[in-house]
Amino acid sequence: MRNIFALAVALIFTGLSSHAQISTPAASPSCSITQQIGLTNLSLEYSRPSARGRAIFGDLLPYGVEWRTGANSPTTLTFDKPVMIRGQELAAGSYVISSVPGKTEWTVTFSQNDQKVMSLKIMPVAYPAHVETLSIQFEKITETSADLQILWEKTLISIPMAFKTDEQVMAQIESFAKNPEASLANSYYQAASYYLNTGRDLNKALEWVNKAIAVNDGFFWQHRTKALILAGLGKYKEAIASAQVSTEKSKVAGNADYPRLNDKSIAEWQTKK
Repeated sequence: MRNIFALAVALIFTGLSSHAQISTPAASPSCSITQQIGLTNLSLEYSRPSARGRAIFGDLLPYGVEWRTGANSPTTLTFDKPVMIRGQELAAGSYVISSVPGKTEWTVTFSQNDQKVMSLKIMPVAYPAHVETLSIQFEKITETSADLQILWEKTLISIPMAFKTDEQVMAQIESFAKNPEASLANSYYQAASYYLNTGRDLNKALEWVNKAIAVNDGFFWQHRTKALILAGLGKYKEAIASAQVSTEKSKVAGNADYPRLNDKSIAEWQTKK
């Protein structure tokens, strides 16, 4: 009987302890960021401490001492395609970011499996406003570049990153060109648009867009792109004709933007033909 009573008491206290967990806010809450730059997908995981009236760099975080560039768990940056930093390539994967703050120079390190992969010397920049909570962010984003910024208190660290977007797109186009019979109209159109938008061979772009139209002639935006390619080749009369087809098809589709764009282009091209 005594053993049964002891067991019952133990079960009661076990039940109480399992329900006695209290959740409280983290002093440095975790943050997750996902960002696409060009064709590269990036994710950033870090914790965000706040200043709370404390002096940070040179005080709470002494100069010359390694910092996890956040709080709690290590700060981690992951990307699914290679990234270039100051001419050096970081292979796709996950990297822990650590740093050694300095008054006139920081050292920022990217590591994998406790092994240093890349180390950078970066000059800190005085930020004009007080930033209360640590922020790590992607800024100045283009199709081929971005800055990874570390910003806290009145200090800004900016790490320039470059992405092989053009190389990746061209690889797709070249692969597609080898097997055009397996591609749809949209693939031809995307190839033509990319050639046009990046200043490549417009005769090749015209070839691509004509193939797109041959597969499916129902899209007004294809004829608009063809008109722009023809104009780029100096074939303004043909460009006007393609723009007019684009306008007709866009009106049938109920699109009001393309007729306006085409009218503006036609007015310009009529002075040149």
